[in-house]
Amino acid sequence: MTMPQLDSRRLDTTELTGTLSLGGLNGLFGNNPHEDELSRRLFALVCRAEGLRGRALASISIGILALFLPASFIFEARFQSLLGAELPRVGITQILLGTSLYGLLSAWLFRSRESYASRSFQVMRYINATIEALMPTILLYSVLQWVKDPLAIASPPLLFYFIFIGLSALRFDFLLAIYTGTVAAVGYLAVARFSLDGLWVPGSGVVLTEPLSHLERAAIIFACGVIAGAVSTQSRRLLRKIGNAQRDRERVRAVFGRHVSDVVAKKLLSSAEGIQAEREVVVLFLDIRNFTSFSETKTPKEVVTYLNTLFEAFVEVIESHGGFVNKFLGDGLMAVFGAPEDDPDAAEHACRASTEVVAQAAALVSDGSIPPTALSIGLHKGLALTGTVGPSTRQEYTVIGDTVNTAARVEALNRQFETTILITDAVKLAAPASGDLARPLGPVSVKGREESVQVYSLDHTCE
Repeated sequence: MTMPQLDSRRLDTTELTGTLSLGGLNGLFGNNPHEDELSRRLFALVCRAEGLRGRALASISIGILALFLPASFIFEARFQSLLGAELPRVGITQILLGTSLYGLLSAWLFRSRESYASRSFQVMRYINATIEALMPTILLYSVLQWVKDPLAIASPPLLFYFIFIGLSALRFDFLLAIYTGTVAAVGYLAVARFSLDGLWVPGSGVVLTEPLSHLERAAIIFACGVIAGAVSTQSRRLLRKIGNAQRDRERVRAVFGRHVSDVVAKKLLSSAEGIQAEREVVVLFLDIRNFTSFSETKTPKEVVTYLNTLFEAFVEVIESHGGFVNKFLGDGLMAVFGAPEDDPDAAEHACRASTEVVAQAAALVSDGSIPPTALSIGLHKGLALTGTVGPSTRQEYTVIGDTVNTAARVEALNRQFETTILITDAVKLAAPASGDLARPLGPVSVKGREESVQVYSLDHTCE
């Protein structure tokens, strides 16, 4: 086993490239809103928010209408006494129906977000914001026309300005939030100036009719738009930082994936102080027989291609059974089951992975992907220290202990017994499904151990 360490897992360069810029219109989208992953997520989030806002508007309007119609008949006399006129049942119904229809239309328009270009999508958002910002104006104007009293300028519809402006922060667009506040402020001033003759009275000294008081309210409404814009900007920056952090984390995991398994990479990234632990593991050693004679007649490129083809298949099989390849040993590998996460069925998984690896190699030979290849596999179960070792400047995840040494010695016994897969009695006892099918070969002495080891062959289970 003199070849250098090799890894069959290849890293797609697209995983390490790409930007998460939020350029383009108002800093949220570029020329194409799908240019990168974060933009796509923000684009989908904004569209979903627009659609949800439309459905919520429709639902609320329908709900109010369902309550208003019966109440308008039951309490008609009280409504007329309050308004000082006949209850405008038809007008209120028309407003609520129009609002609900607009909400449904808005939700429908934003449902197929993938078909919109960036510019047309922004135009739709501004149109939607304009209509929403004008809704409180329409409601307030209608109330003033029905009541004909300057006191109605302070009625509940005034509060809807702040609700719609606050929701504009969810659009993650500073300019759009300011635009919403501007439309709302101008709408309020228009109602105060032109709806009732006695509502705009310079020098009156009355809060509800003094122009300066109305200007102050409009300024507060506009300021709420600015605040909502600032909140949206900070939210977008936070989302960008989270997205960049997630991208960097995925990049680190991808790079780790070239040297350790994905499960080990996740464990290392989630642990700040290392992950050393003593646990029961099953160690698998695999060797390619007659590799030296094979490599003598091949170019280095052919050797690497051959190893990558084999290792790619082997890694997939091992990981599908819950194990991971800890080391590539030139013409072989070392895999571990039961670490870094506990696996009570590690022995059974290791046995099944071993037989499947042999089957995969035979399949590759059968379809002509590789030349005839013979394998040698040894399994042993026992306690081992798992975790990172080495100085702070250079560490690696590994498995250390007598279990590892014994597994390596058992693998070498295949030459003595002319077998392919050998397991120890510890593995057999822990894997009854596979162990019951194993053929006993008797106790044998292995180098480095005083006690003999009972070994079993799993060769016939590969047939």
